[in-house]
Amino acid sequence: MKIMRGRTAIFLMLGTMACASSSTSSSGTAKPAPEAASDSGGATSGIPVVVDNQNITDLNIYLVKGGGRILVGRAPNGQKTTLVIPQSVTPASSRVTLVADPPGGSGPVTAGPTVVPAGQRLYWRIGTDQSSSSFSTGE
Repeated sequence: MKIMRGRTAIFLMLGTMACASSSTSSSGTAKPAPEAASDSGGATSGIPVVVDNQNITDLNIYLVKGGGRILVGRAPNGQKTTLVIPQSVTPASSRVTLVADPPGGSGPVTAGPTVVPAGQRLYWRIGTDQSSSSFSTGE
């Protein structure tokens, strides 16, 4: 009986871990972006995004790709944050569309699509709505 309980507990634990680690893009849930790769100089590989969140809530920042969303990171309210879109999820055309979505809050704010030249970064000032936000590229 003890062996059976032990096996059942292990089976349930493995099942729970498998469910927790899987991401479901088919149900509309965003998958977290893979970790950004680093080169020997310590710089990250990908597109840096400087987010100036002037919104009153924290925002989840997503890359729109293939009709779905990939979580890039979180931008705390009232702060400037630098996030990196990993090269592994950057569109081949370098045409980027981002969405800032307040969890449980008002509607999302969208930026793009815009082409990001190699070596450039995105600058995104997010206000309280779409009309008070701006999006640009630069060095």
